Amino acid sequence: MKKIKLSDKQLSNIKRIELNILEEIDRICRKNNIKYSVFWGTLIGQIRHGGFIPWDDDIDIVMPIEDYDKFIECIKKDLNTNLYYFANYRDFKDYGLPFGKMMAKNTIMKEMSIKDNNAPNGIFVDIIPIYPTSDNIEEITEQCNTAKKIYKKLLCKSNYTFTDNLFKLFFYRIKKLFYIFESKDKLINDWEKNARKYIGKDFSNYLDKDLKKAIKK
Repeated sequence: MKKIKLSDKQLSNIKRIELNILEEIDRICRKNNIKYSVFWGTLIGQIRHGGFIPWDDDIDIVMPIEDYDKFIECIKKDLNTNLYYFANYRDFKDYGLPFGKMMAKNTIMKEMSIKDNNAPNGIFVDIIPIYPTSDNIEEITEQCNTAKKIYKKLLCKSNYTFTDNLFKLFFYRIKKLFYIFESKDKLINDWEKNARKYIGKDFSNYLDKDLKKAIKK
């Protein structure tokens, strides 16, 4: 897929729509006492630039998993469905990410990773759950390694690709054959079981969506 360089006007329009999405998320969260925070480049942009990083074109927010679950329930009644919808791996067949995207209806932003599937492709804001984890490094490592394996399978099963290199794509297709008998529903359940295993425990560590590293308070 050919990469398209956005004009300043196009980038500005994308940011404007993303801010509208964020305002809708914020409205729902305030109404229902749901905690969230901007994160990654969005947080850096807010601190360093008072808004977006000038060359950035996305918004990332995080929620503790308990608030994320509450948010999913609340949008069933509070979301303005004339303008927005929530993309996630349970409701959309070709969506393979273990976090949700709030998308603007009647928009298209096709990312390279979904060029070979039919995952939702509107302009979006990432909504990423964070999970409590153990205070034992060996248990954290085990949880992370399990998550990475499931995550790769989920992406592969849902036809996510991150390259145009024909050599890499060939081996990607071969790898998919190993997962042919694993259902997406089972992979989702495996992910949830592993990610949520320490919920309710009195630990002070948290893991992000990929469960790649612990963030100590």
